[in-house]
Amino acid sequence: MKTKTYLHELQLLQDILSGWKRCGLEYVARCPFHDDRSPSLRINPDKRAWVCDPCGRDGKLSDLVKELGLV
Repeated sequence: MKTKTYLHELQLLQDILSGWKRCGLEYVARCPFHDDRSPSLRINPDKRAWVCDPCGRDGKLSDLVKELGLV
């Protein structure tokens, strides 16, 4: 079950990350941690996790929100 906090996290990320779009079961966006010309940051809402293959960073959605200074 999705909580208000989880939905709030997704909305915050959607507002701040450029290139945000749905891609199958995931969302993709441009990674804020490196120069990214095309979306490489993948967000899996079911697992509440994210990963960026080019820079090798990953984690929980809540950690990404904190790293970006959104809370």
